[in-house]
Amino acid sequence: MKKVIFLINSSLLYSIPTALAITSAIVLLPIYTRYLQPEDYGILAVLAVLSGLGLSFSSWNTDASIYRFSNHFETKQEKKEFLGTIYIFKFTLSLVIASLIVCLGATLYHFGYGYEDVPFTPFIVTQAIIIFLSTCTGFQLILWISEEKPKANAYVQVISFFLINLSALIFIIFFNEGAWGKIKALLVTESILFFIFTYLSLKKISLTFSLNYLKKSFRFCLPLFFSQLANLLLKYSDRIILAFYLDISKIGFLHVADSLSRSLESVWRGAEKAVMPYVFNSTEDEETVNKTLSALYELWVMVACIILISFALTVKPFIFNILGESYRDQEVYIASLLLALAYFFSIVYPFFTLALAIAEKTNLILQVTLTVTILNISLNIILIPLYGWLAAPFTTAFSSFVLAFLFWLQAKRATSIRLNFLFILYCFSMSIGIFLLTESLIPNTSLIYELIKIPFGALLLIIIFYFVFDIKKRVLQIN
Repeated sequence: MKKVIFLINSSLLYSIPTALAITSAIVLLPIYTRYLQPEDYGILAVLAVLSGLGLSFSSWNTDASIYRFSNHFETKQEKKEFLGTIYIFKFTLSLVIASLIVCLGATLYHFGYGYEDVPFTPFIVTQAIIIFLSTCTGFQLILWISEEKPKANAYVQVISFFLINLSALIFIIFFNEGAWGKIKALLVTESILFFIFTYLSLKKISLTFSLNYLKKSFRFCLPLFFSQLANLLLKYSDRIILAFYLDISKIGFLHVADSLSRSLESVWRGAEKAVMPYVFNSTEDEETVNKTLSALYELWVMVACIILISFALTVKPFIFNILGESYRDQEVYIASLLLALAYFFSIVYPFFTLALAIAEKTNLILQVTLTVTILNISLNIILIPLYGWLAAPFTTAFSSFVLAFLFWLQAKRATSIRLNFLFILYCFSMSIGIFLLTESLIPNTSLIYELIKIPFGALLLIIIFYFVFDIKKRVLQIN
């Protein structure tokens, strides 16, 4: 039980920033949607694509190698040299990537090939600087996670959250700077953290570069990098394709729906930061680790279903009663539900990829992700011109399901870890049934009745899970 308590405590600490993000969605999004137009959110969506791809290329997912290897060196000096190698690599590469974005962007805009709705100055230049700063500051956060120090990580994330949102509110509301106010707030916060975190990181590393350590890191994380890159294309390809067919306001609607639905994925991130180092640092035998991972997986599927139904019952009154008038649209509601479904599968399938990582079969992760990415892009190209922007969240939900299934299939074939995919379908079917039952039992659409549905549906699902599945047995399996 001590390990269960430790994992729960760590997950809760890592989830503090998540809780704040959800609070932000509940409290700040209605404020932002009154001051930011759909076009502003469209700009933020385009910059999010640039940021996601830039951060991926600036690190090559070497964070995963820190989780995997940093606690397995015989001496502290070897560990410091390994970490120094990764830091120098990330610092140099992020500087190169930021410079390339500025140079390439300036060339494209000069010859009239830039995206006219997103001005090169200040947006593209500033986003390039933020990519460099975020890559460097993220190194210290990764160290804390690998050392299983959730408190330090949580403190910094909380401070960062307040700095970003307080300054964004000032820039947007009082200076009326629109989307630029949000980006400026992020720049200010990242600049402050950069100097503090650089000082802390330099105390933990040795500024020496070892090609052998870099090769060792790449052998493990390179397939994961390409998988991450494919995941980003899977996530952002719809925005890119939408830009060719529809005006930027539709991308803004999709960005708002995604901001709401992303709260599901954010909850998983807290648990993931506790589970990943715990599994990789475990000294237990293979059979014990497998049983522990299986129990964690089934418990997490149940938690994910409870989160899903709570979100599904919450999002409707939130959109139609709290968001700004421009966003109170049935299509935004449908998109939020579809993206919630996509995020549900995205917070479940990491257990399958974790099983493949433990077995060092990360090349299979890449193969599956590339296959589904091609499927996703193809469906977006076909369906968006036919059915408009709602085709994008539908394609994302379908692709996420296929991705989860294929990851499970590869984990079953290539590893000794047995995770039951049908368990997802059982729990998901129960969640859908409870959602429909709640909607039919409380058909009144007034705000007070909509709010009553949320605890009613979630509590009913918890009771069913408690009596249908042996939760106590699964908890005891986590030694």
